[in-house]
Amino acid sequence: MDKSKITAWYYRNSIWIVVFIFIIECLLFATRWGNVYEFPGSDPEVAYVLNSLLIIEGESPCHIDHPGTTMQMLGAFVYTGVYWLKLSFNGQIGSIVEDVIRNPKIYIMAQRLLLILLVNIGLLVFLKKSSRYFRNKEFSLAILVFLIFTPIISGSSAISAQPVLIISSFLFTGLFIQLSFTKSNLSLGHVAIFAIAIGVGTASKLVFLTLVPFLLIIPKMKVKNLLQITAMSCLIFIIFTIPILGKFNETYSFIKQIILGHGAYGGMFGDSQNEFSLAYYQNQLIYCFKTSAIQIVISIVSVIILNFQKSEYDNRFFRIINFYLISLVFLVVVFSKHHSKSSYFVQLYPLLLINSIVIVRASIKNVKRLRSLIFLGSLACFLYLGYKMNVVDNSLMNNEKNLIKYKSNNLIRGNGYYDKYSSLYKCNMDYSCAYFSSALSALYPGIEFYDKGEKQIVNWCGEIVREIDENDTIVEFDWELNQIREIEID
Repeated sequence: MDKSKITAWYYRNSIWIVVFIFIIECLLFATRWGNVYEFPGSDPEVAYVLNSLLIIEGESPCHIDHPGTTMQMLGAFVYTGVYWLKLSFNGQIGSIVEDVIRNPKIYIMAQRLLLILLVNIGLLVFLKKSSRYFRNKEFSLAILVFLIFTPIISGSSAISAQPVLIISSFLFTGLFIQLSFTKSNLSLGHVAIFAIAIGVGTASKLVFLTLVPFLLIIPKMKVKNLLQITAMSCLIFIIFTIPILGKFNETYSFIKQIILGHGAYGGMFGDSQNEFSLAYYQNQLIYCFKTSAIQIVISIVSVIILNFQKSEYDNRFFRIINFYLISLVFLVVVFSKHHSKSSYFVQLYPLLLINSIVIVRASIKNVKRLRSLIFLGSLACFLYLGYKMNVVDNSLMNNEKNLIKYKSNNLIRGNGYYDKYSSLYKCNMDYSCAYFSSALSALYPGIEFYDKGEKQIVNWCGEIVREIDENDTIVEFDWELNQIREIEID
């Protein structure tokens, strides 16, 4: 086939090709599919599963720090649908709570598939909307670069706030790009889209509010529009947080703790300090800069390139990228006060599309045949990235096997998320108001846990059942070593 025809075909279908590649990457990453218990990282997934069950039971969720209610409501919807479908084929199954806890695979698989579908619809809409304002060839190559350096694959199928945050940011950023590169006035429809994105995104995770300042650099944004967006966003936020309307004070207390406290999440894990710890802050700052280094470097390179170009069109790029870079660095500096990670900045990453376009456009002008090189290199790197994520994800699923060597004696589970029982116990006690203690006791009788505070053996209800015996083997998960270890008890 003629090379020019292949190139032309790619340019015409680049968005669909990239979305297809992204779907494959999502499917590769989500190898655990129906698994939600037996791997480190089941925090916060198990907490979201149990809080979805709380909504089904007519109770208010207890894990409301983010607040995260959008994913909890979505989970309740999916689990109810799957349960009634199962019930139509088998009327002998237990209650929905018992079935989801005992046999989670089909429920979790359905939820992950729906999340991947929704995220990719969001990506498709975002790319389609953005493509109208850039040259086809540049955009076709830039979206490959964009996907390589945008760390959103891992969060696309996670049962957490991440997928809804990603979808909302696609919606917000797509409209932001449209209004930044046209001279259109904001219509009521534009206001509504921004309000939906902000309301739903903030109900998922409060860090979505870091996108709101970008509204101020839209050329035709007026004070009236900002007031309309604010009012509608607040209404939508309330609608999507209805399950926790009586618990806003708890969310407020958590935010206050984050702002005023020290250590991980303001000291909620007992590591708070009376004074600010410079050593802790430096370690977190280095870690956050490392995990966000690629995005920061790309932005700096884009700014340098644009400094040599003076057109009005390039000034729009310059304004957006500068604002993006300042926002990202600001968030890294602020969030490093606590136990932070780059996933807290995922709402900003769709804006990397602008950086990618600048770099690709400048490169095409200066390097011959770079288009083919970018395409092949991007495709190879993107697939390799998915492979590496897949390998890491598989390695995290081996902890159930690692427990075997500890089972020669009486295994007692300490703190952490490394198998079904440890994950369920911690999330039930810490994030579900111990609501499922009776159900778990009935489903899995005889399972014992180690209470580090009391230094005693407890049951599913957290009640002390006995003292530690010399035959007990107590294990917990060591997050620094990324493995299960035995606890030595004096």
